[in-house]
Amino acid sequence: MEMTLQEILNYFDDDFWQLMDNSCGSLDITLEAVFFIKHHLEVGSNVCDLMCGNARHILALDRLGYNVCGIEINPSLVESVRSTNLLGRDAIDIGDVRNYTLPKNMDCFLLLTSSIGYFGKEEDIKLFKRISKALSKNGKLIIDIPNYEHIVKKFKQRDWQKVGKKYYLFNHVLKGNTKITDLTIIKNGNIYHKTLKMRLYSIDEIKLMLNECGFSKISIFCDFNVTEINEVITNARRIQIIATK
Repeated sequence: MEMTLQEILNYFDDDFWQLMDNSCGSLDITLEAVFFIKHHLEVGSNVCDLMCGNARHILALDRLGYNVCGIEINPSLVESVRSTNLLGRDAIDIGDVRNYTLPKNMDCFLLLTSSIGYFGKEEDIKLFKRISKALSKNGKLIIDIPNYEHIVKKFKQRDWQKVGKKYYLFNHVLKGNTKITDLTIIKNGNIYHKTLKMRLYSIDEIKLMLNECGFSKISIFCDFNVTEINEVITNARRIQIIATK
């Protein structure tokens, strides 16, 4: 159930990012991720955020003293970040990470806020292998994904949010290890529909994938708590993985 590039761009449009800024893009949630990274990565390290979106994480990391760069597939988001002049113009680039030439000898790559699972498992494995090759010795890949066990246990089929004068109506379906979200947006008296398909990974599955891609140590965390966990916590909404080369 892989998505096409155009389907990805259609879903993650300006309406989506307005919703993100109102929820996951809030300062508190961003800082949770940033301070988690700071706990596990020395200040001054070279960090590349893949699929960086509106660059909220690397903007905060830059202020803390990290050397940052980002790659984003949506040109309008890249230009929006560049127009702020908060990062150097070359710090964020337009690209599809499936075929983008990754910077070499990086201390850390980031795949945050569910940045994997849209193009299928094989594409994710290919990306992990390329990241492993691009990392310096003992470099880290930090991944943030939904907790598959939590989704299965507390599956919620319908949800909605209001942002300004827009209404976002979600209908979720689980088909095996794929979550399909049909999103309806009501704005200015008009109704728009779009669909997102995301491959979900259990902890055991993604650990196996990362081990096969050249990572020697895999550490698991939940909800940006800095303490490593040894077993699945089903009540945790999100899982963080630190894979060390």
